[in-house]
Amino acid sequence: MRDASGLPLNKVLKILRDRFDLTLVDLGRASEINISTLSLFENGKGKLSKEARARLQVALIQALRKIEEVERERAEQKRRDALGAAKALKVEGMEELSSNLVNYAVGISNKALSKEEMEELKSAAKP
Repeated sequence: MRDASGLPLNKVLKILRDRFDLTLVDLGRASEINISTLSLFENGKGKLSKEARARLQVALIQALRKIEEVERERAEQKRRDALGAAKALKVEGMEELSSNLVNYAVGISNKALSKEEMEELKSAAKP
């Protein structure tokens, strides 16, 4: 995402809508702001009241939270898939499959496997 610091709010709004894949209709519903008002504002031809800006902020935060949840669910599914694949491996020398390796393979750097998951991996890898 490009750096939005120093840009006017209407330009930042367009960047966020694009990033969050939000239509004016979606954002209008979520913020309870008329679509025409949002369009005029985004194009630099209108203004938003303080109250409308607050509702817009809340709507954008909610959109971000939804995106984060979807991304978290995808990452967790990748992690489960990698764990399942690792359990299926019964190749000699794979007994010490590192949780960091599994997590690195699926792009999760902050979540290590639990001790129970590591034990399952070790026992599944034994011939």
